[in-house]
Amino acid sequence: MRFARRAGGIRSSRQTIISSCHRTLKLGKVVGEPTAGWIIYTGAVTLIDGSVLRMPATKIFAADGTPMEMHPRPVDVAVTRPVGESYTVTDVQLDTAVAELLKQIGAPAKSTAGGPD
Repeated sequence: MRFARRAGGIRSSRQTIISSCHRTLKLGKVVGEPTAGWIIYTGAVTLIDGSVLRMPATKIFAADGTPMEMHPRPVDVAVTRPVGESYTVTDVQLDTAVAELLKQIGAPAKSTAGGPD
């Protein structure tokens, strides 16, 4: 089964890992914007005065050995959401992902622009 994965922009470490895994496992196309490449896991160190300091603890690598920190994960289909779109019922990234899936099964693409009737 094939599916498309939305990705991108300023997202968490999890988004970077999921996009990388999705591509490595060849699960389908990644649609959206490249991730920010900000991936770091930290641990807590307690100081003498009882305050806590967060310190980098784990370095994450892609399947090919590339460090994922500061290396944004690419997309197969680049789609940028227009400013303000999140306040509407339109989602160009989702529409594009659905259109890509429909192309894979040979069905005609339909737009969801404007929301449900």
